[in-house]
Amino acid sequence: MIGNTDWSTMYQHNMKILKLDSKTVVPLPYDFDMTGIVNPPYSQVSNLVNIEMVTERLYRGYCREESLMQAIRQEFLELQPEIWARVEAHEAMMDKGDYRNFSSYLQEFFDIIGNDRAFESQVLMDCRK
Repeated sequence: MIGNTDWSTMYQHNMKILKLDSKTVVPLPYDFDMTGIVNPPYSQVSNLVNIEMVTERLYRGYCREESLMQAIRQEFLELQPEIWARVEAHEAMMDKGDYRNFSSYLQEFFDIIGNDRAFESQVLMDCRK
């Protein structure tokens, strides 16, 4: 959603592991300045990925069962109104151009997951095996 290529679960780069119980762990990324949604003027893309700019989308998640991926997709789509409400609540705190770019980048994410073909080609087919 935010276009973050500057973290790794394997190397625990810019993330911590949050242990919820004896069987459940969640990666907790931080340091979002190199994300596509922030897109600062000093942003740089890791040489480990095949994109030129942080605003280019590249899904790097590991392949999971399609039913799980579809369930997560639906969860994001269901949360879309709440996410937009939170974004819009902070519009006054942002420069107009930054807000426009932020919103456009976020909308691109929802356009991808809201379209069956785009979701298949840019997420399901691009996952890391």
